[in-house]
Amino acid sequence: MPITSQERDFADKLLRDSLAGLRAAVETLEPEGWQSRRGGWSVLQVVEHCYVVEVGIIRKIPTMPPPSGMRADRDEKIVGWIRDRSTKVEAPPGVVPEGRTADPSELLTKLGRLREKTLAWLHDPAAEHRAHAMEHPFLKLLDGYQWLLMIGAHMERHTAQIREILDAPEAG
Repeated sequence: MPITSQERDFADKLLRDSLAGLRAAVETLEPEGWQSRRGGWSVLQVVEHCYVVEVGIIRKIPTMPPPSGMRADRDEKIVGWIRDRSTKVEAPPGVVPEGRTADPSELLTKLGRLREKTLAWLHDPAAEHRAHAMEHPFLKLLDGYQWLLMIGAHMERHTAQIREILDAPEAG
């Protein structure tokens, strides 16, 4: 089942706005600011995590099998669940930042190019976004469109985390 133009517009806005928000949160950081942390990952590690998650999803989801019994009525709930930082979750081992990129500028460039690929898949008229499904570690089975929503909401969640790190009195 193809997604509607309203669904496409919603996902497009979410994906574009989430990347713009992340960039705005880090645009004035000095090199030491990228190493700021508040008990957990540094700002650089948070951005790396967002990149690694999106790479994994975009590589896998277009080739995943069709779902059985998917529910499109979960779309907006998924965005809300991911954005909600009141529940802390541990990242699965494959997406924990490992210092793959030490240069923040290079990482942001790679993230921008990746987001263009993500948007290209969203806007591909031949893509059947709901015809692919993959398990999420916490949200269970998501179709391809829901994974796109997850990518945007996930970046918003971690942009909020970055702002918390940078707003902490000990950050710097």
